[in-house]
Amino acid sequence: MNHKRLIDRIYSVKLLLSIFSLSFSWCTHPFRRHAFPLQERTIGRTFPCLFQKSSRDIKKGRWSKSPASYTSSSDDEFKKWIYGELVEEAGSALVEEFGSDLFHKISACITRWRQRYRDGDGSALLWKRLFKRDRVVKEIIESLPIVHAMDAYFLEKNNHNVTIIDLCSGKGYLSMLLSEYLPHEKVRKLVLVDKAWPMCFAEPRPHHINWDHIYGNYTIDNGEKEASYFSIWPIPLHTSKQDLKSPSTMRQLKIRFSGTDEAIFILAVHLCGTLSIQAVKLFHELESAQGLILKPCCLPGMVHSKRQPTFHIDKYGFPTADVCAPGYWKNKEWEGPPRWHLEKKFHIWSHHLHQGMKQDASNIQTRLVEVPVQTNGGFQNTFLFAEKQPTTSTMWEVIPDRAK
Repeated sequence: MNHKRLIDRIYSVKLLLSIFSLSFSWCTHPFRRHAFPLQERTIGRTFPCLFQKSSRDIKKGRWSKSPASYTSSSDDEFKKWIYGELVEEAGSALVEEFGSDLFHKISACITRWRQRYRDGDGSALLWKRLFKRDRVVKEIIESLPIVHAMDAYFLEKNNHNVTIIDLCSGKGYLSMLLSEYLPHEKVRKLVLVDKAWPMCFAEPRPHHINWDHIYGNYTIDNGEKEASYFSIWPIPLHTSKQDLKSPSTMRQLKIRFSGTDEAIFILAVHLCGTLSIQAVKLFHELESAQGLILKPCCLPGMVHSKRQPTFHIDKYGFPTADVCAPGYWKNKEWEGPPRWHLEKKFHIWSHHLHQGMKQDASNIQTRLVEVPVQTNGGFQNTFLFAEKQPTTSTMWEVIPDRAK
């Protein structure tokens, strides 16, 4: 009897190994890896040898720091290199949609960043710290619809004296790009709002975003004088330490930007969870806010569904259970269920945000658009556009009229 049980167990183990082998082969097949990149990341952490970068990728600079990204190459060489990186990362569909001229202009802007930090004592180190190829290229590609729309927005001659608020700006790559890209005579300033900035006039601490690329000094006249980077951005960049989840912050922003002759345009890229709701509320409640472009990111956490049954954007409400989901990011790793399980909820979340934006349809023009800017299989490709009357026809003409 014991002998029979042993044989049965051996066959059971063989069967389980066969099933695992078939499942493993299915997940790691090239087509499956393209369609379900999550499996590649999960299995890759366990069996890293299966997903080593190819020598072809390394030669292209995709997985390693290219010397062209620092100070050794000429400006023309760097501009050509970064243009190639952007085009390759974006893919032919995005290049065709937005046009190669947009990519050339963006490449010229990034080259001017490099010129700004290349000269002066220690500035090359600042450039190396600021410019990380993968991070910068990803941020730029995912901001293409915003740059394209803002470019068209300022073709309208009446749009001037505008202040752009960049919510949850991080280091400020988008604002840095727009400072170089947009007409400086029409934009008063760019305000980079993030809770990780230091307080005004304080020294940055390790847990803060370092703002040397905005307020730092550099030497001129052979090191005899010092000047500030702040003074040489074409459109001034201002940082603002604000926690958008705090009610007092929303009140302060409304007080700060109310009662002025400047028009406000709000940009909200990669806003996690309920921060997207805060952005829409700010757009509605701030009288001087003329436009909003929102790209939602993570879904609200499950804790919200336990605290309240309904989310509200002014008069519009929707069930928290429809959009809240488990999981969170920790040290750049996703902790929770497979992310592709959340795609349906993400589109429901985007739909509700859009409904909250257009509740005053007679006074506000809105559009929900899907643009496949996440080139590695991600599904967070939704952009929400809104503008109060009078609207800018040049901008709405370039915003594609399509949704999923």
